[in-house]
Amino acid sequence: MAFKWKKGKKGDGEMSFLEHLEELRWHIIRSIIAIVVFMILAFVFKNFIFDHVILAPKNADFFTSRMLTKFFGININKEPLNLISIKMSGQITRILLFRWSPA
Repeated sequence: MAFKWKKGKKGDGEMSFLEHLEELRWHIIRSIIAIVVFMILAFVFKNFIFDHVILAPKNADFFTSRMLTKFFGININKEPLNLISIKMSGQITRILLFRWSPA
């Protein structure tokens, strides 16, 4: 019994090896396009992403901070937050700079 994913160019519902490669190629192309689109959107909205998503827990009025303080008396925002990489592509550039920098 053959497992039928999708009807290929043949009428019997099975795909040849080359048809599978063609499907894989189009999946990879669509994935790369989606990654590039979301990278562009992330760079455009980088201030919102950093301020309201990634760095939001550092604020004392963040939901988790308020609930921990209210119910358990734990203040998690006592010490200042030290950031090492504050650019959107900071991790990538750090890897590239440290990997190919002369010793």
